Amino acid sequence: MVLTGMPISAEEALRLGLVMKITPAAELENMVTEIYSHIKSKSRPVLKLGKEFFYQQLHHPLEQAMKEGEATVIKNLQYDDCQEGLQSFKEKRSPKWTHHQQS
Repeated sequence: MVLTGMPISAEEALRLGLVMKITPAAELENMVTEIYSHIKSKSRPVLKLGKEFFYQQLHHPLEQAMKEGEATVIKNLQYDDCQEGLQSFKEKRSPKWTHHQQS
């Protein structure tokens, strides 16, 4: 598609993994609300850190990206919300995010 500019169907995009779901137009608003609610229920600092790392590592060789990934995991472990996520998982309960980066 990038090289030819030829459009593909929604079914083909799903098969290729370019989209995660096909939603009928009548259900689109509900689907967007569901996805939004799912994202909103996560820790903002943890999502921000992950998103920043994702875009940063795209431009680096694999070995460098892996080292940066390791540093990102260690940084994430220092976040209050990461600790809350781990604790809530162990206790089999929903996390209570503070949305603070560090203790």
